[in-house]
Amino acid sequence: MPPWASWTYADGPPGLILPEEAENVVSGSAGKARTWSSEDWDFRIVLAGKPLTRMNEVPDIPEGLRALYGEGVDDRTLADNVVRLLVYAPVTSETRAAAYRLLASLPGMSAAGRVTDVLGRSGECLEYASAEYPVSRYAGQTRTRLVIDPATGMPLSIETRTAPDGRLLEYTAIRESVWTDDNPLKESK
Repeated sequence: MPPWASWTYADGPPGLILPEEAENVVSGSAGKARTWSSEDWDFRIVLAGKPLTRMNEVPDIPEGLRALYGEGVDDRTLADNVVRLLVYAPVTSETRAAAYRLLASLPGMSAAGRVTDVLGRSGECLEYASAEYPVSRYAGQTRTRLVIDPATGMPLSIETRTAPDGRLLEYTAIRESVWTDDNPLKESK
């Protein structure tokens, strides 16, 4: 591992609720490659009970998406669900457009303009206060950023950042999203 790929915090990584549980070493190196198969993923959380075999039933208008998740869902939870739909589910371009229109209509959602994502790609950014807690157990307020490729409308990354100073806490970056019948990480004989 190159010397710049990990670093040590004398008092533990910043932002953890319980710094005594941290090992004080943060690694920026790539982990072991892994994949998951769509039949292993529970899309019910993301799609309100619609399995992949029924993706054609996911609405392609903002009002339909709001109804899919339920009228009683608060705006922050609705934003989280719609962002997960965009990032993790194979939706049509019409559904993606409806999801962006729905997100734009939600209170607290803001267009943050052009940003660079964690992989150095330029994209347009939507930002909001998530209803979810970050995995890093940061105790303060956070903002979720969805970075979108303006040419294709595809999500580039979803990032959780500290609200006061925008420090990156966690992220998922999408390099490629494709359908396949084969496991791309399986060794071929």
